[in-house]
Order: sequence, then structure tokens, then C-alpha cells
Amino acid sequence: MNMIKKIVAAAMIGVLALGLIGCGNTQTEQETPSVTDFTLTSVSETLDRSTIFTERDLSAEYDENAYTITLADGSSSTDCESVNISGNTVTITDTGTYKISGTLTNGKISVEAQDDDKIQLVLNNVQITNENDSAIYVENAKKVFVTAAEGTTSSITNAGEFTGKSADGVIYSKDDLTLNGTGILNISTQYGHGIVCNDDLKICSTNITVNAKNHAVKASNSISISGAELELISGEDALHCDNDEDEEKGCIYLTGSTILINSQDDAIHSSNYIVIDDGKTDIQNCNEGIEATKIEINGGEVSVVSTDDGFNASTGSSSENTPNEKPVPTNNSQSIPNSDNTEQGQLRAKNNMGMTDTDEGCHIIIAGGTVSIDAGGDGLDSNGYLLQTGGDVTVYGPENSGNGAIDYGIASKITGGTIVAFGMSGMAESFDDCSTQGSILAVFDEETSGEFTLKSSLGKELISSECTKKYNCVTVSTPDIKAGTRYTLQAGEQTKKIKMTSTVYKDSSASIGGKINRGAKNFNEAKNNNQPPQEN
Repeated sequence: MNMIKKIVAAAMIGVLALGLIGCGNTQTEQETPSVTDFTLTSVSETLDRSTIFTERDLSAEYDENAYTITLADGSSSTDCESVNISGNTVTITDTGTYKISGTLTNGKISVEAQDDDKIQLVLNNVQITNENDSAIYVENAKKVFVTAAEGTTSSITNAGEFTGKSADGVIYSKDDLTLNGTGILNISTQYGHGIVCNDDLKICSTNITVNAKNHAVKASNSISISGAELELISGEDALHCDNDEDEEKGCIYLTGSTILINSQDDAIHSSNYIVIDDGKTDIQNCNEGIEATKIEINGGEVSVVSTDDGFNASTGSSSENTPNEKPVPTNNSQSIPNSDNTEQGQLRAKNNMGMTDTDEGCHIIIAGGTVSIDAGGDGLDSNGYLLQTGGDVTVYGPENSGNGAIDYGIASKITGGTIVAFGMSGMAESFDDCSTQGSILAVFDEETSGEFTLKSSLGKELISSECTKKYNCVTVSTPDIKAGTRYTLQAGEQTKKIKMTSTVYKDSSASIGGKINRGAKNFNEAKNNNQPPQEN
């Protein structure tokens, strides 16, 4: 959710709240307008995983009789006629496997082969630094494999500002690129990107650390990672795949990998989809955690700590806002921002109020795995649909009412799994009544922190969670929540008893902010549908 939208929504909450003061203090369950059931075609259903990686992508093997290249400042050597050496620039012009060792203090390996050539660069304790260009550069080939040899550690570095016309990454490829091997590869730059691929990028069964001023890993068509161990530190996005020319491209797929991320912007950003099948994705610091048009979690462990949104299903730019530049109003009388007072400015304000800020093409689907989100902005934020069919989800949402632990533009549904989402009530949303699994959105009288428990009417503990952040609102859903039954919610020292008259329970005091996101009409309809108290 962008900055203006948050300010507008918070201001509107104050206005609406003032208008409702005269309605009395009776606490009610709000019966929201019925949401027509929806179905989503997930990327995961149609994704042919058998075609993502080739056997050679996944293998760390190489021909031991490969050509050799020995690097040395001013005196590099090779046993291959297809390798040209000029000073500290080594140029490979033909297909084959090249085992490389040695050191260049200011040099590069360049691949300038034919369109059908496949080339494998086996790094055997290689140290390459380049002052103003890429250390490994692929001008032309069908595909290049960069393999870290077993038991070796190689370091590839850019040490100065990039002055070339096209290359701006330590490893830069204009064609398909695969990084694999059981050795260790360290990549660093204080001036540009770490790994850049203008085509399809695969990272398989290898151990890579990237420390980059800009994007750590960047590709135009796709990024696919399998069985890798990655540590990514970046001044911009850690994993970035964006293609504004072909909407079918710009995809990220993760499986069986351990990925540690510290990023100053998005941790994982894609213009199309992000699918995580399994593995461990540990995002320890970022502005926004996982951002794409479509986000799907099928398994594994996903942990996000973000200053803004945790998950964001959006077609917007990852660079719209910089970290820590999203102020939240501290009083309800703040006016709606309108810097130019033009018709266009008014339209932008209406869009940011949520009147038209929806996108049918966006969705978040959580089908399995364990998801933990600690967000300064929205926790789960979809401009379109939110669907949970499985998995174990915990959201530690914002400590202000300008954001919500759950936020969606069109509709949401839960049919399986568990979720506990902590936040503030001003922008709180939950699951719609098309859900087949019971859910509760409850607001407590006072802000609290600490242990939260959900118990059945017989006192059986159904779910327990700990939240160190302040919250006054909880959305909880488990397969144990059924219509026609009673539950007790304990938040710190506060207790709330709920009677489920239907599958979905929502406190009326938590509905105001959420309804703004789907327009004033829905809010007014919901307000007029207030029902007598359903609590016991």
C-alpha cells in the first residue's frame, strides 16, 4: 500500500469514527455484504517443473580433461587455441569446458562465442577483481555454466564504478546463465549489481554469497533456484526479475534452497510470479518482503521481517518508495493530501483511497509450509485476491492503524491451514464469508502484547502464539473453528468470548478501515447491516 493511500485511509477512519460516535457503545458483530465465491487458477497448477532445470543445470560435474586457463597479472596462460589473452583480459570464443585457476587484480574473463555454443567455466580457487567492469562477462553464447569446483573458494569482485556501456554486474550475461557446483563463490561490489542475466538465470546446488550496492541477483526473464545455499546482501532488491516487454516473463521459482536475505529494498521482487515450493527463505531485513503480481507458497519455511509490507501482490514498482519514508498520521483530523488541487490530483487521491485500487490479476495463495511475517506495513497485502488452503501462517502486523495485518483489494477466502494475524483495528481485514473454514476477527478494548490463546467452550487450547509487538486486533482461523460453537480468546490480561453464528465472525469495530479499501459503497452497506450482539 503506498504512502498516500495510507494517509488517506487513516484520515477517513477518523472521519468515519466521528460519524459513528452517536450510534452508541454497544459492541456488535458486523455482518458484511456477501462475497460471491471465487476460484483462482494458480501458477503452481500449470507450472511444468520438469522443464525448469536441465540435468546439466543440477549437476556439479565437469570434464576433468577440460581446457585449462591459469590467471596471472600480465602473464595468464592457456592450452586452448580458442582462448585469446590480451593483458589481463581472457576471451573465450568456442564451445567447451574451461578449468580456471589463479588471480587477476584488475582483469576479466569474457565469453564471445557463437549462438549455439555452450560453455562451462569451472572456477578452481579463482580470485578476480575488476576496477570498472564485469569480472565475468558473457557477450554471446547459447548458455554459460559457471561451476564452483568442489572443495574450492573463489571470489569475484568489482572495485570501482562501472564505466562500460552495458555491463553493470560483477557477473554479467546477455544470454542464459547457470551457476552451480559444490564449491564456494563470493561476489561483491560497492558500485553495481552482483549477478545480472538478460535471459534465464538458474542457480543450483551451490554456495554463493553476494554483497552488492544495487540488486544482488537480477534477471530479465526468470530466476530459478534449486538446492542452493545463498546469502544475499543488497542496497536494492536481493532477488529481482522484471520484464516490462513480455508479461509472461519476469518469474521467480524457488525450491529446496536455503536463502538468507538482508536488503534495503524488496527482498524478492518479480513483475510476474513468485512460487516457493519448499526450502528455507529467511528474510531478516528489507523494505518489502516478497512482491509480485502473483505470490504462491506451497511449502518450506518463509520468514520475513520488513519495514513495509511483508507480502505484496501488486503490479506496482518496487522503487515507488524508499525505506522508512512512509509517515503515518498520528491524529484523526489530518486532511487528505492533495498537492496540486488538479483533477488529476483528485483522481489520484480517489485511487489511493481504494475506490479503484484493485487488480483482478493479483493474488496471494498460501497452500502449505510455515510462514512468519513481521511487518511495519501490511502483513499480507494483495491488490486482488487472498486465498489460504493450507500451511501455518503467523503475521505480526503493524503497530499503527494506517496498515493492516491482512489487506486485500477484492476478496479473500480460507479453506484450510491455520493463521494468527496480530495488528491494529483501524485497517483490519479478515476472510470473507465465502470461506469454508471458520475464522474470527476480534478487537480488544486495549492495546496489549504477549501471549494469545484460543480455547474451545470446554477449555481446550486450540492455538497459542506469542506477539512481542503491540496489538488490539487478532484474526485467527483453524480447522477447529466451527459455526454454532463458542470460543474464548485471551490476549494478555484481556478475555473475549465469541459465539460463532456463521463461519466468519468479525467485530464491527474492526471493519471500518478495511471497508475503505474496497470503497465507500461497501462501507455504507456494511454499516447498515449491523446486527444485535452475538457475544456471550
